[in-house]
Amino acid sequence: HIFAALVPQSKPLPHNFARGSGHDELVYGSTRPGFCVDNEKPGAVTTEEVIPWCQFMQEKGVKRILSLLGDDEVEWYAEPIADSLAAHGFDGNPYTRAGVFVDGAVEVMLDAFKRADAAGEKIVVHCSGGGGRASLGFGVWLMHKYGLSAEEAAQEIADTAAVEGSNRRPDAAKLQQLMDNGTLKKKDERDPEAAASPASSAPETPVTNPPDSPMGPYLIPTDL
Repeated sequence: HIFAALVPQSKPLPHNFARGSGHDELVYGSTRPGFCVDNEKPGAVTTEEVIPWCQFMQEKGVKRILSLLGDDEVEWYAEPIADSLAAHGFDGNPYTRAGVFVDGAVEVMLDAFKRADAAGEKIVVHCSGGGGRASLGFGVWLMHKYGLSAEEAAQEIADTAAVEGSNRRPDAAKLQQLMDNGTLKKKDERDPEAAASPASSAPETPVTNPPDSPMGPYLIPTDL
């Protein structure tokens, strides 16, 4: 268990970047590229603001990205964020986006984690500030990979954040709901077929990139 070797941090972490748990060196969390509370409006985040995030992640050895941003949040970028990432070190198929309010969200998240695990490559999970939804992402991995309960996963995330000095907000109840339903979408809004077949692939409509796209297929949430 890696957690025991961690040393408490006192200074704010750049990009809120830190390990998601003490269980492995695979899954990390961060803020979104170009994070700033003043640029949360359509077209406000420039590519120049994205580049430092890309450079930082590459310096940390991150090879893959799991974004939990919603459709409204990706509209904050002046250029398509997938294109900006591809142009600055994350080309190929390292970028996945899955909103927690989309049918099949957990499947898409686990697919990204499993691919990173199989390749032995670090993956960074981000929402906007790297606190709430990112913690759900960590929890999904911990419950799947290590068999933790939602409560155990939430505690592990909180304990690791306290030691590393990262800002996380794990929520055991929401994590359990996400794992049970594959989404945080309200029951009356979920696709009956997706709910009846949790092992099926993600719904067709949110997948906007074809399989042979340079960025690979990725899930676009309908709301967040």
